[in-house]
Amino acid sequence: MKKERFTIIQKIGLAALGLVSITLFTIFLANKARELRLKREPPKSEPIIEGFDFPSIDDISKSINSGLNSAKDAILGPINDIIDAIESIFTGIPNLGKGIVNHMKCGSEEAKEGGKYGLEIFGIILACAWDKHQKFFDGSCTRYYLIDIIFGMFYGIFIELPLLLIYAITGLDLQFIIDLVLEIVILPLDTVIYAISGFHIIQWPDSVIKDCYRCAGTMDVGDGNGRQTLHKTMGEWGAMLNCTTHEFIHGVSTMIFTLVPSAWPIWWGGQHLDGGDNFGLL
Repeated sequence: MKKERFTIIQKIGLAALGLVSITLFTIFLANKARELRLKREPPKSEPIIEGFDFPSIDDISKSINSGLNSAKDAILGPINDIIDAIESIFTGIPNLGKGIVNHMKCGSEEAKEGGKYGLEIFGIILACAWDKHQKFFDGSCTRYYLIDIIFGMFYGIFIELPLLLIYAITGLDLQFIIDLVLEIVILPLDTVIYAISGFHIIQWPDSVIKDCYRCAGTMDVGDGNGRQTLHKTMGEWGAMLNCTTHEFIHGVSTMIFTLVPSAWPIWWGGQHLDGGDNFGLL
């Protein structure tokens, strides 16, 4: 009988070692992909900090005046505090009521608007998902989706992944080669073909994009033209839904925290009474 080359224990050990190696290599690639993405983003400008900033005569004069004012406040401060306390009783209560009412009203309107538009957008997203589901299975858009899937897999495996591996090993970002070919070959060729035939080679016709890749929804966007039909991607509708959800939650939170006394002293003093700023709440 032929003896096995590896025992069960050895096979399990080799399998575990392989899984650990694959995991570590995947983590390494993910970190390099994140590093490459951050490298391609435009740099953020940093403020310039100047050194050796010696005080001027005006600064010294201001310091002396500040010291004199502090001494005067120490003497007259208690008397002024008593007068201010008496005055605040007569002015603080109306200010507090105004601040509470304005913030409750603002929070209510914000929650109402966010909930209304959020439900509309959510309905549009559900209707769009069902529409694209039907168009995939009835053949209306199936060929376009399959071609995009195949092209996306081809680009990811044979172009994006090799570029990532080259960057992970050598530190060289060769994305500029792809961008250069796109700019000097693909885009000019697409422009010529579109001028001759009316069709693009880098994207589907506008009618296909609107029918298979856009979600139609009718709503009022607040531009004064009333309700109108919009054609947006699922991602764009999703971003709008996130915005309205945040608006609804913010409005409800404003109404709740209005009843918490944390901001009452500010309103009592007559500051930030307008409910639109939410000062002291969120």
